[in-house]
Amino acid sequence: MLGFEQKSFRLLDDENQKSEHKAFQTKRLKSGLVKYAAPEGMHDDTVIANALAHQGTLLPRDTGTRVKWSGRSLTDTGDDD
Repeated sequence: MLGFEQKSFRLLDDENQKSEHKAFQTKRLKSGLVKYAAPEGMHDDTVIANALAHQGTLLPRDTGTRVKWSGRSLTDTGDDD
């Protein structure tokens, strides 16, 4: 990650977080695209969360965009069973 190289991003002193980052892998696919993932049987939750959090720090502070919460979950179909 560029954030690590530029020292604009640091990990917490947390063994779970460190181990997930160390295990995280890249694989070039036949199509030329790159796949990022944890090895089989491991997790990458904190890696993805850290990447999203870091990306959020790079966004403009106030874009004027507001999000209205409807109170529905992402899996809510709208049916009131």
